[in-house]
Amino acid sequence: IIFSSANGVRYFMDRARMLGISGFNCQVACIGSKTMREAMRYDLKVDLVPESFNAEGLLRAIADYNLKGCRVLIPSSDIARSALSEGLSNMGAIVQSLVVYRTLPFQGNAAENFKRKIKDHQIDCITFFSPSSFHYLAKILGEEILEYIRTPAVAIAAIGPTTASALREAGIEPDILPGSSTEESLLTAMVEYFRNSV
Repeated sequence: IIFSSANGVRYFMDRARMLGISGFNCQVACIGSKTMREAMRYDLKVDLVPESFNAEGLLRAIADYNLKGCRVLIPSSDIARSALSEGLSNMGAIVQSLVVYRTLPFQGNAAENFKRKIKDHQIDCITFFSPSSFHYLAKILGEEILEYIRTPAVAIAAIGPTTASALREAGIEPDILPGSSTEESLLTAMVEYFRNSV
C-alpha cells in the first residue's frame, strides 16, 4: 500500500475499520513524514519514506526493487496525480488506485473579503500546500488577483516542487520553497524569508 497523503491514510483506515478489516499483511510506503505519522497513528508499520516527499522521490527510492507482478494499492483523492501509478506500472507493478476522498473547492462568500485584503496589503504571504489549493484559489479569485500576486506585493510560499510547478505554470514564481516538503520546513523557510526582508 502506498499512501500519498495523511488524508488518504485517515479515510482509508477509517473505512477499513468500519468494514472490520484490522490487519494488513503487506509493506507500506508513505510519500512524506506527515503521512507516515498518520499511518503510525493507526498502528501501521511504515517500511519506506523517500528522501524527496513526492511521487518522483518515491519512484527513485524503489527503483532498485523488482516490482514485476507486485500488487500495489494507492488510496488517494479524486484529483491525485497519475505520475506515481504510471511510474509503478512502468516498473511492472499491478497498480490499483482507490479514491477514498474528494477534494472540493471552498463554498462560501469569503472570496471578495480575501480579494480586498490582498489589495489592501493586509496579507503578507499566501501559502500553498498542494497544486489543488492553488487551482481552486485561482478559480475563486479570478485573473485580476492572479495578476496582482504575480507582482512582489505579496510573498508566495509553496510546500514542495510539485506545488511550485503548478504555480510556475500560471506564471507565478514562489518566493518561499523549503528544502523538504514538510509543514515544519515551510514554516522555517517563511521565518527566514521574512527575517531577511526586514
